[in-house]
Amino acid sequence: MKQQTKNNIIAAAREMILEEGYGALRMQALADRAEVNKGVIHYYFKGKENLYQEVLASLVGQIYVQVQDELMREAPLKERLESVVGLYLQKIAQEPRLPLFIVNELPKNPALLSKMPLLQEVRQTLNVLSEVLKQEGYQYGLKNAMALVMNMVSLIAFPFFMVSIKDKVLPDSPQAAEVLQDFMADRASEIASMVMVTLKQQSDE
Repeated sequence: MKQQTKNNIIAAAREMILEEGYGALRMQALADRAEVNKGVIHYYFKGKENLYQEVLASLVGQIYVQVQDELMREAPLKERLESVVGLYLQKIAQEPRLPLFIVNELPKNPALLSKMPLLQEVRQTLNVLSEVLKQEGYQYGLKNAMALVMNMVSLIAFPFFMVSIKDKVLPDSPQAAEVLQDFMADRASEIASMVMVTLKQQSDE
């Protein structure tokens, strides 16, 4: 029962933060939405920052652990990259508002985000990617690995920005939904191929 109450608060906070951002989150409004007393929120989270950490964890889940596992498994590099891209696509498909949330929140709360334990997972993932690329013969340090990941994530996330305007451009169009579905199905392979081309070009320089 206690865990369910905590989960309900996190779910309500997640919706409010996705809708209006962290800065607009008010504890009384959250209590009303979660249908709990404001003191209950303080009991579980002690403060707004701790709640924000829980919300971020609920949004991202275990994706970085899964990404690291995919990168380190025995398989051709392109196949592993395709699986990693697929994980990101699946995560964003589950919550299409996530890319816009990140774009909006990062400039507003850099100091707050820098404290998040989640960043340790991001750093670890970059280290794993850097080591994997070195094993494959590509001399990629942490800085270059981060640039590569940023490029990958940009290619992954941009189509989901388009989802938000799809209905305005082609309202109630079954064809638009089918085109989008087919496009996303091929996206993981296409992005992995682009990354492989980039790696080859840079190794030839």
